[in-house]
Amino acid sequence: MLKRLEISNYAIIEKINIDFSNKLTIITGETGAGKSILMGALGLLLGRRADLKVLFDDSKKCFVEGTFNLEGYDLEEWFDTHEMEFERELIIRREIATSGKSRAFLNDGLVTLAILKSLSIHLIDIFAQFDTLDIQHQEEQFKILDTMANQLKNVQIYQKRHTLWQDDLSKLSKLKQLQSQQLKEEDYIKFQYEEIEQLNLKIGEYHDLEQKLKRLSKSADIQAACHKGGNLLKQHSSSIISQLNEVVNGFRSIKTDLPEIIEFINRLDSGIVELEDLAMDIERFGESDMSSEENLQQIEDRLSLIYSLLRKHQLQNGDQLLELMDQLSTQMKSNENLDSVIKELEAKAVQEKNELLNLASKLNKKRESVKKNLEDKIRELLIQLAMPDAVLSIQLEKLEDLNRFGNNSVEFLFTANLGSKLLPVKQVASGGEMSRLNLCLKSIVAGRSTLPTLIFDEIDSGISGMVAEKMGRMIHQLAQQHQIISITHSPQIAAKANQHYFVFKEGHTGKTQTKVKVLNEEERITEIATMLSTDPPSKSALANAKELLNL
Repeated sequence: MLKRLEISNYAIIEKINIDFSNKLTIITGETGAGKSILMGALGLLLGRRADLKVLFDDSKKCFVEGTFNLEGYDLEEWFDTHEMEFERELIIRREIATSGKSRAFLNDGLVTLAILKSLSIHLIDIFAQFDTLDIQHQEEQFKILDTMANQLKNVQIYQKRHTLWQDDLSKLSKLKQLQSQQLKEEDYIKFQYEEIEQLNLKIGEYHDLEQKLKRLSKSADIQAACHKGGNLLKQHSSSIISQLNEVVNGFRSIKTDLPEIIEFINRLDSGIVELEDLAMDIERFGESDMSSEENLQQIEDRLSLIYSLLRKHQLQNGDQLLELMDQLSTQMKSNENLDSVIKELEAKAVQEKNELLNLASKLNKKRESVKKNLEDKIRELLIQLAMPDAVLSIQLEKLEDLNRFGNNSVEFLFTANLGSKLLPVKQVASGGEMSRLNLCLKSIVAGRSTLPTLIFDEIDSGISGMVAEKMGRMIHQLAQQHQIISITHSPQIAAKANQHYFVFKEGHTGKTQTKVKVLNEEERITEIATMLSTDPPSKSALANAKELLNL
């Protein structure tokens, strides 16, 4: 429910504050006084785009602020979905800076216009004579039928399950695409795996083979160096070991027990023993068979196979080849697992569809059960509103496929004239006819649902006398359960108000401004009498106004 509207620096409004009744608030005023400007400001709270041209004073920012009571609107889930804290009182604020930049706030939290639009449809429903009205759309037509059938909760349950089913179908489609792609690649993946597997490569083998290759390719040089080293250390007549023995013998010939000399001899003896061991190792290494051409060829062939696969897969060493083989193996197993996952998801989707078909059948039966009653009630109300030949026919058709509302399609067909062909509402109903039809539908479903604030913007155009009186009664009755704000030129409708605002222009400050004031009892009599006749009103108009107000 809209409790309060504050407008500052908007169009020809410098500042206005309006507190609304929780029942029927009527807004009247002369043409051009600014009633449409109020609707434009309210539209900003519904997420409509702003325009820099709306600034009353170019040097100041504009703001429009609406305070709403959300009790009974079941909006907790919406706030949870958008990760916002739900509060019983909500303040929506739009600001337009002097630069033209616009911002939107929900309880001081900055939000996008998309989020604001998503919320506002639950708060305010505007009906204007020449606007595109909701009842032209299939979703609203289903909502009307399901409200009458007392199954809105069941529809929500169905739609949640339908969304899950659609998600599973989407997953299934993606998995099948992936499987198709994998099947195309499967032979190549298997070929790559087997090619590496046949190599029978061991961890570290690549490094060992490269070291052996280096050793074998230098075998002649190694043997020559070992032979030379062995001679210099031991075999040659003037070998290093022979020379060291001479040094030892020289120290021993001194025949002294000086500790330093003894240490020299001991250290030299140790060095000679170590060099003799080293010489033997060098000789053995040099005598080993490193020049086998057959052994060299085997290593070169083995490495050639490894090098070929490394180049093919753009890898650096043999261990990376082994890692690739593991990855290819995982891919092949994944293909096998994917087939199992697809089969499970297919079975789940079939079960979900069967459950949805069962739910859809129940929804359809209830819709069929209330359709005739709704058509009859609409006809009765349209007769009261001077449309005696008007007919609304609700066409329900069963579909093969499931949609968000079951497996039905719905079409509201309408004619206002006797003998005319029934056609979809959006094709045949005029603005006035659509307004009256909308009012009838809202009146019928009002007691069975929580409607947002309803705003009727001059939907009574072209209606007067007894028809306007009946429309006023209908709006007043609707307002006993739901908040209604009606902008009207009809005195019969204005007389039904629980609260009456008058919009007028004032130019005392040298600049025309729109003003709004709430009317007391005497002012209401004068305003309604003026609407009935002229300004100032006649005595008979004043008496008629009092009669309309039941005073």
